[in-house]
Amino acid sequence: AALLDGDLIKYTQNFSWRGLLIPPTIFIYILLIAPFMAKLDRQVLDSLQTIFIDQSVYLDIVSSSAIKPINELFAIGIGCIIGIIIAFSSIEDVISWVSFYWLITNMLLFGLLSWTIFVSIKGTGLISTLLKQPLNVDPFNTTPFQTIGRQSLMIAIAFIGGITISLMFIGIDLLKVNQIEQWLVYIPFAIIPIVLFFLNMLPTHKVLADAKNHELAVLRNQLHKSCRKLLKIMEEDELESNLADNICALSIYEKQLSETPTWPYNTGMLRTLFFSVLIPVGTLLGRILIEALRY
Repeated sequence: AALLDGDLIKYTQNFSWRGLLIPPTIFIYILLIAPFMAKLDRQVLDSLQTIFIDQSVYLDIVSSSAIKPINELFAIGIGCIIGIIIAFSSIEDVISWVSFYWLITNMLLFGLLSWTIFVSIKGTGLISTLLKQPLNVDPFNTTPFQTIGRQSLMIAIAFIGGITISLMFIGIDLLKVNQIEQWLVYIPFAIIPIVLFFLNMLPTHKVLADAKNHELAVLRNQLHKSCRKLLKIMEEDELESNLADNICALSIYEKQLSETPTWPYNTGMLRTLFFSVLIPVGTLLGRILIEALRY
């Protein structure tokens, strides 16, 4: 587009071509990760199906949640309109091929982003609905929910990937690098992936916590009754070793149950998330170093 306008040298000299590459690069990035996200969504549904008490209810909920094509087109249309508005707000008054390119790429990018957000919201709503149904939840076995933990990690990493790509192409003003205001802008972008990671697992955490608390309540009630019974027996100078052994076993079981996790992630996931968050930081510092060496 710049070549058609005869401004190729201007765009290459001031490196403004980088900004022009952001929309198509993010567009391609979303298309590349979409199959992996769809595969994870399918794995989450398959895992939840294994703990459903009534399979017919599961099938009814999943079938009724199918996205209608008209709604997808509407979401894409809304995104395209937003992209056009954003593009027009940054286009110069002079009509050029670069302006046309900027308009089209922004329209396509925001159309795809809008569709992605719409599908993600529908998927999250489906998972939330499924988790509210009667389930065979074992507090000691979080395996059926670990796919949700992996899905949450993938969502966070996908967001981090988008941030990193943007940082590779945005302009860096070396004169403002030492200003704290410039760095504060990037703090929310470092926090958002962490928030997304835990927010996506929140309904699952509630299910596991409720199951754990329910079993703890039943266990402690039984433990209380057994202890009262043992005290009464001891007062009457009677021995019943089996009851004492049962209380000991219940106490051990209570301790183990209290220590069971209610979040479907492990140390490896947290470690991956931590180092992934550092990637945009390293990218930004690398860009600043490169810009500094250029001058």
